[in-house]
Amino acid sequence: GWFIDATPSVNEEFELSADGAVRAAAGSDAFGRYDLQTVVAHELGHLLGFTVQFGGFAQQVTGNDDVGFEFMLEGGRAKLDRTANELDPNSYSNALMAATLSIGQRKSATDMEVAMLQMARTATFVDIESPFATTTAHLHADGHEGTHGGFVLLAEDVIEQLQVGASVGLTNGGFVVTEPNAAGFGWSIDGAVAMQNQQVTLSEDDSRLLSDLHQTFVIPDNAVKLTFTVNASGLAANQLLPPDAFEVALLNAITAESALPVANGLTDTDAILNLQEDGSSYFSSAVTIDGPLSGTQVDWSQPQNVTIDLANVEHADPVTLYFDLIGFGSTSSVVTLQNLQLVTDGGTAEPGIVVTPTSDLTTTEDGGTAQFTVVLTAQPTDVVLVPLFSSSTREGRLSAASLRFTPDNWDVPQTVVVTGQDDDLVDGDRAYAVITAWATSADRRYHGMNPADVQLINRDNDVALPQIVVNAASDLWTDEGGATAQFEIVLSAQPTADVTVPLSSTNTSEGIVSPAEVIFTASNWDQPQTITVTGVNDGLVDANANYWITTGWAVSADARYHGQDPDDVPVVNRIQQRPVVAFSNLDTNRDSFVTPIDALLVINELNRLSYLSPDEIRDIDYRLDNPRLDVNADGLVSPFDALLVINELNNHELGGKQVAVVDNADASDAALAGVDHGDLFPVEVDEKPIVHAIASTRSSGDVFDEIDLAEIALAVVDTGRQRETVEGE
Repeated sequence: GWFIDATPSVNEEFELSADGAVRAAAGSDAFGRYDLQTVVAHELGHLLGFTVQFGGFAQQVTGNDDVGFEFMLEGGRAKLDRTANELDPNSYSNALMAATLSIGQRKSATDMEVAMLQMARTATFVDIESPFATTTAHLHADGHEGTHGGFVLLAEDVIEQLQVGASVGLTNGGFVVTEPNAAGFGWSIDGAVAMQNQQVTLSEDDSRLLSDLHQTFVIPDNAVKLTFTVNASGLAANQLLPPDAFEVALLNAITAESALPVANGLTDTDAILNLQEDGSSYFSSAVTIDGPLSGTQVDWSQPQNVTIDLANVEHADPVTLYFDLIGFGSTSSVVTLQNLQLVTDGGTAEPGIVVTPTSDLTTTEDGGTAQFTVVLTAQPTDVVLVPLFSSSTREGRLSAASLRFTPDNWDVPQTVVVTGQDDDLVDGDRAYAVITAWATSADRRYHGMNPADVQLINRDNDVALPQIVVNAASDLWTDEGGATAQFEIVLSAQPTADVTVPLSSTNTSEGIVSPAEVIFTASNWDQPQTITVTGVNDGLVDANANYWITTGWAVSADARYHGQDPDDVPVVNRIQQRPVVAFSNLDTNRDSFVTPIDALLVINELNRLSYLSPDEIRDIDYRLDNPRLDVNADGLVSPFDALLVINELNNHELGGKQVAVVDNADASDAALAGVDHGDLFPVEVDEKPIVHAIASTRSSGDVFDEIDLAEIALAVVDTGRQRETVEGE
């Protein structure tokens, strides 16, 4: 419920909470209720100009839907929400102009919000699209001349627009125009409101307290009643919160007071009809519902007809008709409205064009038909023409291109027959529509009226061709060690002749396929045939490789299958990872394998070191800082560490033998301690079969800069043996 503060200048019901918010004290009258003062102050902020609909405010706003919106302040900026009309609640949860309000919370304007309004209201601008020429105007009050912001102009201009520009009679009372931006829509909406099939649905919106549908209009002189049908079976009870409710109000658009006596049994309301989730119904003496008295329970699980007596309403002033779904809890509440119309003293309704039905119609490609009717709701003064056309003549054709209503036959429903068309395509059931274009008539009440379109489905009668079906996982893989992957091929229907599907690999150095073709016969067509793909070692130190198993064009005397190109199958051939056996330090990323990534990690660190000074490098002891990259554990990261990994990978390609660079050394050399001698063959430098030794003018331990590295490629300092070596080519 609402907390209505009888002493708004005294905040004795509230206290400051730990999060900086002002909240109702436990046990106070405000506890467990929404603070009406905060809601009114928030809406007053919008009326004062805190909205992008106000030019002075809008010109301070930057951004768009993608990056968000901000209000530019002097020396700062304020983040707005996605509508740009409110402060971002995530950034300013306790701000008055944020779009969220907790139960029991009281908000007041912050200094920042006051500054934003001052900037918006004192700016000078010209906004051609705005009904307000400038945000300031010279006013005279108590004999003093001065300036005042746009609020006064806003109020005066609204009154003038209502008196001069409000339409006579309801616009789109039949809810046939469904798009808010379309001509003839007529309604203003807020929250979750949707129109479809000549009815409107109000759903609970978790981002705001209510979903609202309203329209301002002038009641025609001969209108005596306003009628509509409502279904409010979906109102939620809510736990620990007030139940949801649905209200209808008819207000004088200038005075904002109810144009009729308010609902009996309620206080502090301007509603003429109030519906509760338990079926309780409160309504004005000017409102009648089929059967019950005000304050009794109504079965809202069934649509109920509501009639509003307009006899005592002042027809000269514009009125605003409101439909509000008020939600306090979850987002489950739903209310639907339909058949809204003004009834004249002659018993005739407001002009309208009714199409029945507008959905769930079906035609077939065999020529099956569907029908709908069109009729007017009030006698026209002249002929009314309603053009019709199909959105797809390949799916359905109409029995008439237009309908003609006269003052004599206006109330006789005219039937339109839609006949399904055969497009000779296997395209499945297709949706299409009969478009009812804008009516033309010398009767201005009907001219330009756009009736509801009719939605249909044309059922397909074409039989799909049999298919060659490839059943394969999306992540098939092989590896360089010979691991295999499998998939299956099968036909969807029995062939009249053998069907041969050739198979091949796009890269036989990565994977081969077996068999090279599959043959389906009239006897085995429905038995899936298994295809095996085997990984191949390409002899390169590379990364995982992608390749495809190509299913070629089918060959068959059965024309249904001949020339079909089944889906190809993607496969990944994974590199064969080298298990860590002899040198555990070679596994720099500690994934239990030696791969090129281990060497790249060292090389990446060397690249980083190239930007450091010699003093910075000397301060690094990798045995302490990052022992993983120090493959030979000498306290440094040098090219030798990367070469040890690369050497291991190269030797793996030579049959698993490990190459050691030595000068006239044998397997007992101390530098080779820890190496499995069974996998080791020493290479004498003099023999130079794979590696070379180089002479260097440098001393052991020297730091090489980029120029030196260019002169002596891959030079390495082995501080363990005090020997300079270089590996390979």
